Amino acid sequence: MLKVLSCVLVDHDWRLVLVAAAVCAIAAGTAFRLYALAARSQGGLKLAWVGFGGIAAGCGIWATHFIAMLAYQPHLATGYEPGGTIASLVLAIAATSVGFGVAASRQRLINLAIGGALLGLGISAMHYVGMAAFRTQGALLWDPVYTTASVIVGVLMAAAAVAAAGHAARVRDQVIGAGLFTLAICGMHFTSMSAVTILPDPTIAVPDQVINRGVMAAAVAALVAVIALTAIATVAIESYLRRVSTDRLRIAIDVIPYPLAVFDAEDRLQLWNARYAELNGDIAAHMAPGCTFETLLRAGLACGHYADVTGRESDWLEDRLARRRAAPSTCEQEITGGRWIRIDERRMSDGGVVSVCVDFTDMKRGAEALEKTRDDAEAANRAKSEFLANMSHEIRTPLNGVMGVADVLARTEMSPAQQDMVQTLQSSAVTLERLLTDVIDLARVESGRLEIRPEPFDLAQAAQAVVTLYQACADEKGVSLILDAAPQADTTVMGDAERLKQILANLVSNAIKFTEHGQVCLTLAPDGEDRWRCVVSDTGIGFAPEVKARIFGRFEQADGSVTRRYGGSGLGLAISRQLAELMGADLDCDSTPGEGSVFRLSIALPACAPSEAEDEILPVAHASGSVRVLLADDHPTNRKVVALMLGQIDVELTQVENGEEAVAAFRDGEFDVVLMDMQMPVMDGLSATRAIRAHELACGLVPTPVVMLTANALPEHMEASRVAGADHHLTKPIGAAALLTAIADAAATAERRKAA
Repeated sequence: MLKVLSCVLVDHDWRLVLVAAAVCAIAAGTAFRLYALAARSQGGLKLAWVGFGGIAAGCGIWATHFIAMLAYQPHLATGYEPGGTIASLVLAIAATSVGFGVAASRQRLINLAIGGALLGLGISAMHYVGMAAFRTQGALLWDPVYTTASVIVGVLMAAAAVAAAGHAARVRDQVIGAGLFTLAICGMHFTSMSAVTILPDPTIAVPDQVINRGVMAAAVAALVAVIALTAIATVAIESYLRRVSTDRLRIAIDVIPYPLAVFDAEDRLQLWNARYAELNGDIAAHMAPGCTFETLLRAGLACGHYADVTGRESDWLEDRLARRRAAPSTCEQEITGGRWIRIDERRMSDGGVVSVCVDFTDMKRGAEALEKTRDDAEAANRAKSEFLANMSHEIRTPLNGVMGVADVLARTEMSPAQQDMVQTLQSSAVTLERLLTDVIDLARVESGRLEIRPEPFDLAQAAQAVVTLYQACADEKGVSLILDAAPQADTTVMGDAERLKQILANLVSNAIKFTEHGQVCLTLAPDGEDRWRCVVSDTGIGFAPEVKARIFGRFEQADGSVTRRYGGSGLGLAISRQLAELMGADLDCDSTPGEGSVFRLSIALPACAPSEAEDEILPVAHASGSVRVLLADDHPTNRKVVALMLGQIDVELTQVENGEEAVAAFRDGEFDVVLMDMQMPVMDGLSATRAIRAHELACGLVPTPVVMLTANALPEHMEASRVAGADHHLTKPIGAAALLTAIADAAATAERRKAA
């Protein structure tokens, strides 16, 4: 290293050495600028830029070498053989052109390494070919160590220059590459010159036909001028291309239908289209090349451009800039005029940011309108549900009076004509209750609030219960009602027994209604593994094939005349189809006019073990002994009906009109059973039940059975009763048998609790 420094400082004129270094740096910078253009181009244009880069680099190497040789002071006559000198220039240009071409061909490390190595070999080849053309009065001796070191320095430094620059996508990369390439040229040259020793020999003369120092100086000066002009031309060409590219980019940006702006790595505004200026009209006057994004934000805050940030400007600005720094990011912002924009920010490879805005005000308002419509629909649905619940309560309350009194009256002695009237009354009341239940079920299915609750049940017994329910109706019409159950049906399966019986009851009821003579048959048969086929067939009036498409619709029957003749709401089949779908079953039908209809239900009912709960046989008519009963109901008719029903057995009945009176009476007396209405003034039945349970807990009393007698028939009402502490939930209208059974069950429960 000291020998190299000595060579530079002692054997060379330091002023010309500086000139050589400056020329080398200019040539290297020009070459790497052209290399960057070549890396971004294709086809013939790439080859042209590679060629120009090779010329700049080759001339730079050659000029650096010969300026340094002019600075060399051997104190002997010197000259340069023309052929070798020209050959060194050609070799330098060719080698560097090939090296830059290989490096720029593909974006792979191997290409960069090979290209850089070729540049280093070009430097070495130019130097030693040039030195071979050097003539002086003496013999040149070469140190093999320094000679080898010079080649290694040239190759490694040139390879490092290309590797560091990559494809020179940024100016910084170009500067680094040019700097390392300058070091490669100078380092190789002066290491090589440290390897040479001249032994003076007066017998050796410099030929007359060599290029002397003056001519060489003129040639070098001319070549330096060429390099300088090339550098200037490169800057001019790049400026022109940048301007053309910018103009094309601006035109392209203006064509884009969305507001768009481009910011550099320092977040300074570079380009924007007209739509971006229109969207940000309040701050358009502040938009100028070089204006920072933060400046634009502050200008917008000052003029109220950002409509929804009043009072929190500082926090909003800090948060907005943080999201900007974390790009890519997307945010939504309300601006003046009630407009909403979505801002999508993406970071470029050079660190700049592209902002694309979308005005989605119409979408936002549409979404808000849709949300309002949804909220209105949900409110309407809630109002409908509340209305249906209230109507169910209000209708069931008087219906309870009708059915209760008719049930009690039917148990008294009457003339045949009176019995017929009571039966008509009971039949009408049952029909009205079924219609009310259908309407409530339909509303619950629509709102998604009807739940399927699988539990073990006996399939054959469920079918038998349906047949038993409608046996009297079939006998009255003279129609045979038959249950044809396969032996396998006498088994326990898992499913919702109540909903299955509801479907079968609707089908059997319809079949009996539309059959004047003949038979109605309910068939149960296996339909594959864990599936059952329930078929209801009749010999009734049937219906035409075109009616099948609408037979399961709401309020539909075969035709208007049928509706007038047979009556009915047309809800039974619609509810049956929807219940079947909720249980994952298929309900379909076929019919022939005048011959009858067949309805088929295919449903999955997996076999299971019987329920562990023991079946309790409860008395139906009365309970033994005097039972003390507390009745709380605000409706006089309901209290009267219950009193009439309980008059058939031995009870001590205490009546109150609201929950508060019920709690007071319970605290003052002892009761075996509490009959509690749910909806009452002053204090409702649920609150009263909770108060009774709290009193029992505080006093250490055995819980008294509470039976909820209510017109609130929805599942949520039953659940509320259970949570409040009620033992049973009877829905109005209530029959005498159901009430007496509940009383007997409650009395038995009370005895068991006392005994425990």
